[in-house]
Amino acid sequence: MPAPFWSPDSATVYFRSGRVDNIQIYRKPWNSDGAEELLLSDGTSKTPDCVSADGKFMLFDRVGEKTKTDIWILPLAEHFGAKPEPRVFLQTPFDERSAQFSPDGRWVAYDSDESGRYEVYVAPFPGPGGKRQISSGGGQGATWRRDGKELIYSTSDGQGVAAEIVTRNGTVEVGRIEKLLTCPLGCDMSADGQKFIAVDEIPAPSPPLILIQNWPALLRK
Repeated sequence: MPAPFWSPDSATVYFRSGRVDNIQIYRKPWNSDGAEELLLSDGTSKTPDCVSADGKFMLFDRVGEKTKTDIWILPLAEHFGAKPEPRVFLQTPFDERSAQFSPDGRWVAYDSDESGRYEVYVAPFPGPGGKRQISSGGGQGATWRRDGKELIYSTSDGQGVAAEIVTRNGTVEVGRIEKLLTCPLGCDMSADGQKFIAVDEIPAPSPPLILIQNWPALLRK
């Protein structure tokens, strides 16, 4: 299940919950006095992905009635003077999910299985414009470096990868691709690109084996 995430100003937490019907999107101010707010509720399941750096738009995954998972845009009401309706960003016969705004808000990285396996793509926001495939051989869970110059993602075998991203004249180019460390559960990089953090599972140690000798004698006590 996707984890909750912070708003860019760290004042609000966005999360999903199935307490009403299906899975809907909520947010709650960080201070304990604020009440949580149900942002979207309908007959489909939804997952919030991220909020743009200016706090104006939220990207979320939505299970379509005739399509698989699609990516939608929700303009946030506090910036537009009314409660605007969500609109489609990407809707195809394939799965699109895990959308992430670039730091400048001009690009969106996301996962899609249109090739037959999940790969990482980048598309312009709010569009129109063509997408660019970033990963090859499998990729998912992309995260932008804080300066927008790299995308960090996991390959299908859990290898962490950093792909250099160059945006020029409304296009995206992929530069150097560097293997990092194994991070099957997620990874991220510091703003200066010098420190890397990964989440991994550490197997619990096996319980010790105990050898009991002359156990019949213990039963007679």
